[in-house]
Amino acid sequence: MIADAIRRYDELLIGHYLDDTREHLARAIEREPLVAECKVLRPYFVAARVYEETRAVTALLGRAIVAAADRLVADKRLRAAIGIPDYFDEVLELDRVHGRASVMARFDGMLAADGVFKIIEYNSQPEFSPARAIDDMFATSRIAAHFGREVGFRTQRLDEYAVDGLGADRADPRSPAAIAVPGGDDRGRYWLRHAQARGHRVTFAPYDRFHLDGARLVVEDGEPWPIDYVVLQWEDALCPTDDMEPVLAAVRSGAVRVLDGFSRGLLCGYKHTLELLSDPVHATMFDAPVAAALALHVPWTRGVRERTTTYGGESIDLVPFILRNRERLVLKPSGGSQGQGVVIGPQADDATWTQAVTRALKHQYIAQEWIPGEVGEYPAAIGDATRLTATTDFNPFVWGGRDVRGCQVRLATSGKHSADDGAIVTAVWVIE
Repeated sequence: MIADAIRRYDELLIGHYLDDTREHLARAIEREPLVAECKVLRPYFVAARVYEETRAVTALLGRAIVAAADRLVADKRLRAAIGIPDYFDEVLELDRVHGRASVMARFDGMLAADGVFKIIEYNSQPEFSPARAIDDMFATSRIAAHFGREVGFRTQRLDEYAVDGLGADRADPRSPAAIAVPGGDDRGRYWLRHAQARGHRVTFAPYDRFHLDGARLVVEDGEPWPIDYVVLQWEDALCPTDDMEPVLAAVRSGAVRVLDGFSRGLLCGYKHTLELLSDPVHATMFDAPVAAALALHVPWTRGVRERTTTYGGESIDLVPFILRNRERLVLKPSGGSQGQGVVIGPQADDATWTQAVTRALKHQYIAQEWIPGEVGEYPAAIGDATRLTATTDFNPFVWGGRDVRGCQVRLATSGKHSADDGAIVTAVWVIE
């Protein structure tokens, strides 16, 4: 079905809409530069059955990683056992009692060669504005209207899903929420504009405009009004100033929810936590459906240090095993992002791999089974080449801690699906 849909789209593109679609893309980039992250002329197509199955699996995986983070916040010995450093303790203590998961998160993963979805990372501060803009660009193209008359498909509205996620765990999910960005930097959270358009209140007031009114955190922004959600950066909490105290006190007491999850967001996104999800020794932490999902959908992952562990049910000496198995593994800094420091074993030579293992032993790294992902060809938007061959990732979003809707897909020619390594974002169409 997907092959037929791709074939028909490409026939329409080449036969009728090539110049029109390129011009539509160029105009969209002029209006919104974020669209420039798209350099192909076709969305990623996913069958509705695969999409719905992946949503169901992701909901189970979301339960698992939040449960693991809750356990780690409370259990210092377990943090030490999987190699999470002591300097996390101060940050974790801030909302240890009342903290909750990120209001919006994303699992980064791959649809493996056998069609099974595999997660490789969790992002508690997902940036989805380019994906949203590119989704809109393709949805409003003339080729989309023609293609839709012949092939049923659904587009996605990531901004809508994000705003809907604000209603999770609230007494009245439909009531307007109040969101504060105390530092004044929205870190590219363009969806906040959509939240304002939907009737939610957003302020970018500095820290010195916040105070406690009884149990509520209040901001002086024209008039005093109470806050439901706050954006709090981990680096701010590590070096707090006096004027931050009302916000920090509200976080400690649970009076406000931290948008990015704070302690739970930090631990969910720290790649060492994936060891709890992938090592069978920890399976009893989870109920049967979740444990079964973990066994199938989480690749083997271990924190890198001198020790024994298991692989495929067999006891191994970890570091020699990593050195011997370059072609099946990838090394990643546990707190890294944007692909920095990642070494993909099959793309490295033995000397580079040995150097990477040495570096991993001195820093916080994980070794993970390498999942190559799908390979596809896409019509190129620019340049002399008419086709672009790339691997694709598949990254479902979780809103409000449990609502799985929408995903981001990136195309990579380097093997690394990050903007810093030239990854390309395209839209996602669900083929009915």
